[in-house]
Amino acid sequence: MPSDRRAWTGPCYPGRVKPRKQHVAIFVHTSYHRDDAGNRKMHDLLQKTGPYLHAPDDLLRLRFETGGTPRLFTLLIASAIERDHIDTNGSGLVLLDEDEGLVLLDRHRSAAPGGDGAELYRVASLSWSEFSSFCRTHPRFRCGAADIDTPHDQPLPGSRRRQQALLGADASTRPAGDLRSELMRSAESDPSCPVRFPQRDRKGVLEDLGSRIQTCPLTETARMGWPLRFPDATGLTGLSGPCRVDRSMDPAWTGLLDRRPELLEEARVRILEALVSGQLNTWGVEDEGRYDLRPSHLNGEAFVLLHALDGAPIGSGTPVGLRGSLAEMSDRDLRDLWKLSRTLDHETGPERVEAGLGTSLNWIRSEVEASNDPDPSPSGP
Repeated sequence: MPSDRRAWTGPCYPGRVKPRKQHVAIFVHTSYHRDDAGNRKMHDLLQKTGPYLHAPDDLLRLRFETGGTPRLFTLLIASAIERDHIDTNGSGLVLLDEDEGLVLLDRHRSAAPGGDGAELYRVASLSWSEFSSFCRTHPRFRCGAADIDTPHDQPLPGSRRRQQALLGADASTRPAGDLRSELMRSAESDPSCPVRFPQRDRKGVLEDLGSRIQTCPLTETARMGWPLRFPDATGLTGLSGPCRVDRSMDPAWTGLLDRRPELLEEARVRILEALVSGQLNTWGVEDEGRYDLRPSHLNGEAFVLLHALDGAPIGSGTPVGLRGSLAEMSDRDLRDLWKLSRTLDHETGPERVEAGLGTSLNWIRSEVEASNDPDPSPSGP
């Protein structure tokens, strides 16, 4: 049994590192094209809980009813430990006791690729007796939690003070089978979050993803896709954006769009490029580069199609085959695909597309006016 019973840097201890800023902007973004010395993807090191570095979505809260204040634990997949330096040998699943402020165990399944996302959800589904036995018999278990050190039929009441310091008013129990990360659950309860993440179990996630399957006529390949329906050019005056334009040119601009339809097409292409350029992030995570998204046209409509996740191809010869492939994925990969899908639902929605088209036309109009010639394309002669 490990002897280092370091208390983790929890909410009631100095030195708590806050999660990095959450955002969902996709039009301009810094891309990470490098890995750290431990060959870990940068998005896996974006959040720090205690000394543990992890991807923001790889953290779950576990609650067990006591008849009083529930017992609260944090389960996460660490990619590394950071104290004086980043140590990638400290990877694996970690269990934190939020009521006692202790690390219960760490480095569980440290040799598994990606920290073993399937194990994350297996441990999260354990009953109290199974969970406490799992901890107590683990070779890296630290003593210090009385209701785990010795078997208890039910856990002892948790610390309301520490839980409120960590979670505030958000102390709801995670529903059984819920695939959402804690980040996604928090986003769903936040009215200001533009992307919605309603409760879903594995079956619900598979149904949602299945509804996104499209068949490409040319390749006869089934892929997940999201349509982009662009608004008509009527009323798109090029005024909606940060660029200053000459209002006396309003009539000329309207006429120019009629004569030069390629300007409107250029604005549409700019929106597509923002989605498929590898700079798309899902909510609250800088995970650009994970998703191979490509533009396509199906039945006369513009689509964004998913070709791969983390370099692994996603597609099949038939919709049934693709549904079968999705059903074989781990809970963690399905969760990430569903999060991408919910993000794209927002980014390809009518309001978002209309706003993006207006901004693009504003930039194009400003370039046309700056050229002192209403006819040349802003992209060149």
